[in-house]
Parts: sequence; C-alpha cells; structure tokens
Amino acid sequence: MEFAPKYFKEEFKSLRENLINDLINMSEGEMIKLGMRGIAKKSALSHLFQSISTEGKATDLYEKLKLIYKCMTDKELDCIGRLSGVADKHLCIHRAILRNEDNDFTNTINSFQDTLQEGDIILMCGNSISSASLLMYQRCFSYAKAKSSHVAIVHADFICIDAMPDIGVTNRLVSEILSNAVDGWRVIRFRNLQNEDRHNIQLRCTYYLNQPYKIIPKYSSNKHTSYCSELARKVYADSKIAGTNISKNMLIKPCDFDKLIDTDGNWEDVTDKVMPFIKFCIEHESICKHISKLFISGLQLNYSRSIERQCALKHIKIQLNKGKISNDEANREIKKINEIEYKMNHVFWKNKDKDKSE
Repeated sequence: MEFAPKYFKEEFKSLRENLINDLINMSEGEMIKLGMRGIAKKSALSHLFQSISTEGKATDLYEKLKLIYKCMTDKELDCIGRLSGVADKHLCIHRAILRNEDNDFTNTINSFQDTLQEGDIILMCGNSISSASLLMYQRCFSYAKAKSSHVAIVHADFICIDAMPDIGVTNRLVSEILSNAVDGWRVIRFRNLQNEDRHNIQLRCTYYLNQPYKIIPKYSSNKHTSYCSELARKVYADSKIAGTNISKNMLIKPCDFDKLIDTDGNWEDVTDKVMPFIKFCIEHESICKHISKLFISGLQLNYSRSIERQCALKHIKIQLNKGKISNDEANREIKKINEIEYKMNHVFWKNKDKDKSE
C-alpha cells in the first residue's frame, strides 16, 4: 500500500539527511528504549519512507519500525496516538497506518481527483472584530467587493504557509487556516502553472519560514519581514511566474487578490472543486496533523541547522581576526561548511550568501 501524498515523496529525500541519520544506526533494542514518547515523535516515518525512497537505509528503517509497530498491542499504539494528538475517533486509522494496513483514510485521500495544489491561494475573512474592521476598511477605500482579510498559500498537499501577527511566517494545516473563517472563503489558482513553477513555489514558501510579521509598505520585497498578502506576492514574484498580474502597489492587501480573481481570467476559483478534499482534511485534522509533523519539523530542523552553519562561519572569521587560527585553517573550515550548505535543497531568508532564486 502506498500512502505518501505526492509532495512528501519528493520532499523527504532532502529532509532525510537531517532527520534520520541517528535512527538508521539504532538497533531495534535501542529504538524500543526510546520509549512511547520517543517513538511517537518518529511515528510518521513508518508509513512515509517506503514510498518516498528505495534506498537501503530508508528501507531498513521502515522495516524496523514496521516490525516494532506490528508487535505492539492496540493499547500501546493508541497511547502513541494520543501522545501525538490523534483524536480518539481516529485511533483505529492511526493503528492501521502505523501497521501499514489498509484503511479508509489512506484509500480516500488517495482517491481525490481534485486536491489542493502547491501555489493555490486561500482567501478568507476571520471571525474577529479586527478582521471585520479590515474588511470594512478595504471595501471603503480599496475594493468595494472585498471579501477577505487574510491570505494563505498552499505549500504542500494540505499544508499551508501564512504570516500572522506575533507568530510570523509558519506552516499550518488548511484546517487550522480555516478554523476561524467566516463563510465565503475561496481557493484561487493561477491557470498556467507548470510542474517546475510548483516546485519553485514550494522552495520559496520554505525560504520565508520564520520571518517576523510586520507591515512595511514597499514596492520591492521586504527581505526580513512579511505580512500575509505580501508573502503571497513575494513567493510568486521570486518564482518568476509571468502573467499573474498580482498587484505591485506599495501596500498589497487581501482585497487585491479578491479583485484579481473577480477580474482576471488567468486565475480560476477552484473552491467547489477542492471543497470535498478540504472537508475531508478538516474531518481528519488530527491524522493530517500527525502525518505532517515530520514535514514541518523537518523544515524547522533544516532552518535551525542553516542558522547554526551561519553562526559557525561568523565564529571562524572572528577567530581568524583575533589570530587564534591561521588562514589555512579558516579556509578549510569555511570550505567544509560551504560544501554542506550547497548540498542542501533548502535555502532560507537568513542565509545571505546563497539564494537559488537569484
């Protein structure tokens, strides 16, 4: 049985180096010693890696985890599920996924013909007073038919990315994005996206992770901060996708995307098409959240290690300036770090020396 949604298959190849080196070298006994909580943190590996790679190490890891899960009782697997946040009504699905058994969730999610696609933009209005106030302001001063106070982008399958006050740019499930949305939200799609465009969008979504939230009106992209509608514009602009006609105003607003879908034939409203898929993801939120943990945590780990490498480079230069290491020693260490950096699939906004979009 194959489970992993399409993006996971491709994406986890690049995450594998950072996520499972330690696990690969563990014996079954050592893995058991991790305890229930430790195994729970890594439970998504068992049903993903069989379909994303045929390399020996990933296969060995999959077989180890599958053996462990098959030897566990329902009660033990339910404990893992609860620790991972799986709802009680979905524990039976969780057990089946871990044991690689046929189940309704896997069969259904793989059967959808119309799903969210990378680069889809979700337009919504929240149910708070501030959201209603922003909507009213936009209707009075920008676009009379405005419907949205917030914008999010689909990063991969049911995982989105958006910029929120106090939180910044993070990954959230579509169910979380829409949890406080009033009726009338929409999903819009640029008609002319090619596979290469979607791949570039995925990379640029990752690039902006963990940026602080701040609204700074500016014609050019803010390099160190983002707000929701600006984030969507930056991702599309960086991906060099022509003909989107996304607003180039100093301050881009959610209603600019409302106007885009209302007036520009290059964009399509796919809300009705993807509604069954989204409703399924909302109904099975705890399972989707459990499955997405490896993806989201993996990107965060990639980000953290990228920052660590930048700090290491700064430290080497400081040591060199203080005369504590020679030029040759500094060059060797810098070369090692740069070789690691350029092998990585992901680039982040805090990395000043490398940006694959340029």
